[in-house]
Amino acid sequence: MRTNWKNENWIKKLAKIKTSVNPLTFVFWALLTPLFLHLSISKVQTRYFWVFGLIFSIIIFVFFLPKVLIFVCFLVAIYLFFYWLRQPQNIEEGQYILRATVIKTSSKYAILNVQNTNFIIYLNKFTTKTPLRVSQIVDVEGSVVKINEISNFHIANSINYLINRGNVIRVSQAKYSFNAFIDNYSQSGGVFFNKYWKLLLFGKNYDSESIVEKAIKINIVHLIVISGLHFDLLFTILLKPLSKIKNIKVQKSLEIVAYIFIFMYLASLQNFIPGIRAFITQICSRKFKLKFSQSIIIAAFCVFFLNFNNIITISFILSFSCTILIVYLGRLLKKFKIKYKILQYLILITCIYIYMSLFSLSFNKYLNLLGLFYTIIFTPIIELVYIFSLIFCYSPSFLDLIYQGLDWLINFASTLSVILLIPIKITQKTLLIWMILWASFISIGLFYRGKRKNKKI
Repeated sequence: MRTNWKNENWIKKLAKIKTSVNPLTFVFWALLTPLFLHLSISKVQTRYFWVFGLIFSIIIFVFFLPKVLIFVCFLVAIYLFFYWLRQPQNIEEGQYILRATVIKTSSKYAILNVQNTNFIIYLNKFTTKTPLRVSQIVDVEGSVVKINEISNFHIANSINYLINRGNVIRVSQAKYSFNAFIDNYSQSGGVFFNKYWKLLLFGKNYDSESIVEKAIKINIVHLIVISGLHFDLLFTILLKPLSKIKNIKVQKSLEIVAYIFIFMYLASLQNFIPGIRAFITQICSRKFKLKFSQSIIIAAFCVFFLNFNNIITISFILSFSCTILIVYLGRLLKKFKIKYKILQYLILITCIYIYMSLFSLSFNKYLNLLGLFYTIIFTPIIELVYIFSLIFCYSPSFLDLIYQGLDWLINFASTLSVILLIPIKITQKTLLIWMILWASFISIGLFYRGKRKNKKI
């Protein structure tokens, strides 16, 4: 009789949990299953964690809402279809002349695409006479070698082959190209306008590598390169004044124009992941009144289906994790009744700095002891410069003066930096544990504070 009572008690508890949880929660959770599946079959160090996450999710669905498994099967079927469709070609090693599209560039390498197959070519003065730019069509001669030792960089960029001893024999570009327009317009101002304008607004850093290096050194690279934070600011600048228009039809029409403008701006970016995250979460919250947790899942799902390996990139990891951290830390601060805005700002900046420090250490092998101070100082300055870059884009000479002042500040901060070398290897597993610890810390804080409020009531 005792065993039956226990079983009956657990059945009642399970039924109570089922009725208390909104079924939509499981539907949004189901959107993450293709992401878990892809990470489970990818050659990432943390794949066993994602295998566990996938199995755990299915078990939860079986116990609480079995009907959602139909939706899961549908999503997985779509994922497998596109996974098969996007499979790269199987190319034999040897000497080739390839006609490819440039999809990513830096001073050291370029990633080329030929019929859904990505190649990496390392650049030097013998490889190409002219700098390569995104969207260019190039003819490359070289020895194609399959990459056997695959790193996270290769997986994130879907790189399958290396072009060894490559030589770019021809470069062509469309006559009417927005990228070419940006390059030409940035050269219409002074030296600083050429370096900063396209970097701040479009994330194009091929003429600004010295600036990026100094920004990395003083821990503000996430501020000078276009990010989701800039897009959130752009939404506020464009849409907040429209909310004061009393004529509903005019207001709605102008909102549509603003959304189209932001989307077109998003499409022109070098790194679109943070922008898409911000765009989708803003649309979901403003137009569909969805919760943040629901909006961020939809954004992750959309970014994933654009390119499955997007979720492995550091841009995706930092953009989404930092956004989640900022939102829930903000809620935690409200629960602890921290009223002063400046104190909230300092706590948020400090927490984000500490969170990102491990990622920074994994890339750079050093920490700037004044990095937190520079982050606090430069955040409002660069956000203001970004707004100026949008509003006064018609005046390169004025912006050149603004950028000259910003450049002086960055150089001054870089000179006064105190660098602590920490040459340790930080793996993907370590970074995953770091993220889980932060998620646990915030979750416990929110739960504990909520429980105390309930007890007082």
